Amino acid sequence: MFCVCLCWILPLISPAQSNDYQKTVEELLVVSGSGEVLQQTIPRIFALLKQQTPGVADAYWEEAEKEITQTASSELAAMMVPVYQKYLTQEELNEIIAFYKTPSGRKLAEVSPRISTEMMTIGQQWGMQLSQKILQQLKDKGHL
Repeated sequence: MFCVCLCWILPLISPAQSNDYQKTVEELLVVSGSGEVLQQTIPRIFALLKQQTPGVADAYWEEAEKEITQTASSELAAMMVPVYQKYLTQEELNEIIAFYKTPSGRKLAEVSPRISTEMMTIGQQWGMQLSQKILQQLKDKGHL
């Protein structure tokens, strides 16, 4: 009897837990600065789409961008939930959020986009140097 009750109750509990987890992921996006990056990305996406479809009226683009901007964070968070759940518990997410609310966490959130941009450039430079090094070794060993 207990198992039958449990089978009926678990589906009712699971969506609530998932919804709580999603709300936590949404909060993480805000406090980590990722939500701001997302909000800055949306106008860029729309600008590219407008260039690719010159016959579409500006009124459509304005309305569509407004609508997407309002829902983007929660939609993205919903898509991210399974990934976060795979690696982090609700408690761990709460601790990470608590960190982002400290002065050091706020600073990290503020500078992370710039750090990422600079790291990407460094990674590209390193990749080019590595490729050149490997090609040179191939030449030196007579493979090219």
